[in-house]
Amino acid sequence: MKTAAILFFIWCLSLADVTLASGRNIEWWASDKSQKADRNPCVEDYSPCNCNDSPSYGLEITCEGVDVLAIRDIFSRTTTNDLFSFQLTVPSPAEGNVVSIPADLLNGKRAGNILLNCPFPDWQLTIDADAFRPSSDLTFFFFTAGCDLNLLDFASFLDGFLSLTTIFISQSSNVQGIQNLPALPNLDQLIVTYTTGLEKVTDFSRLGNVQLRRLLLNGNQLSDQMADNILNAMASSSSAASSLEMLWLASNQLTRVPAQLTSFSRLIQLDLSNNSFPVLSSGSFSFNAPVDYLYLESNTINSIEPGAFQGDFTRGRIYLRFNSLSRFEEAVFRPLLEQMISATNNGGLVNLESNPLECGDCHLAWLIRDSPGLLNAVESAVCSDGTALSALNPSIFADCP
Repeated sequence: MKTAAILFFIWCLSLADVTLASGRNIEWWASDKSQKADRNPCVEDYSPCNCNDSPSYGLEITCEGVDVLAIRDIFSRTTTNDLFSFQLTVPSPAEGNVVSIPADLLNGKRAGNILLNCPFPDWQLTIDADAFRPSSDLTFFFFTAGCDLNLLDFASFLDGFLSLTTIFISQSSNVQGIQNLPALPNLDQLIVTYTTGLEKVTDFSRLGNVQLRRLLLNGNQLSDQMADNILNAMASSSSAASSLEMLWLASNQLTRVPAQLTSFSRLIQLDLSNNSFPVLSSGSFSFNAPVDYLYLESNTINSIEPGAFQGDFTRGRIYLRFNSLSRFEEAVFRPLLEQMISATNNGGLVNLESNPLECGDCHLAWLIRDSPGLLNAVESAVCSDGTALSALNPSIFADCP
């Protein structure tokens, strides 16, 4: 099991071109300065935990398997009240497989980021209602990875965390207790990835009570019905529906494009990669706001109907890599490409890497012969014989209507 820091660092790298709500947190983790430099030794002794003092952010405390009593002792003898981060790889359970985080773990001190990691997936994490209570008005980021969360009472230990903007749960199990989240008025980013338990949630209505800008649910084995339950809860609330900007549902078990997408008036970033819907029907993607990106990679797509993509794609990037498209139809793609090349700079594109395009008939004449300028918005398109679309000679389409 990777440490929480490594998991989060890898995730940050994958979002290098995305500005997230907790921008200062992302910047801190992903920058080379954070990882290698821009560090001063701490004035006080935090052993057996490690301490780094970042001029930009403050103290970052990392405890690897340190006993909770020792952690309390550390914070009773040190004087810095506000930490930028506290990261704990939990120690071995005293008995059985239940790991308990006791009340006032930091002895009255506060942390802006709280990160908890379990080295073994069968360790059940519990957190006392007052474990991090002094941090309730400071913590903006909570992260946990690798734990069994069956016993975790989200409603109690996060109650009153009015500054919390991000909850990030990764590679964990039994996350169903998340349906009991307390009122978190500033929560705008919920990330649950490669985790089980969402299928056990019976009521997602609390998602309609928060104004999430980013909902990232990759790799959770979500079925179409489970995705519907989640998105219906948000779409039914006008405040929630008008807040969502980024939705990730990649690497699940979806067999159709969610119908609720049109309900989200500010949605500009959507990732549905690594699911399975061979046909994109008309109206599948109808956006109300200018599109930033649309990831549809590895979905076995072999057919796209005219009108499947609707909205402003002037700067939108559509990734159709690793699908089964054999045709690049004018009725589908000309409207998109004409929007994309109209941008003065940073225009959109359609990426077609690893699709078996058939280039031997006349269906590409509209592009190669009649509108070659549109190729500037087509990326990595290669015929099934290995010839790049950009290398095709327009003369081969001379006899086409």
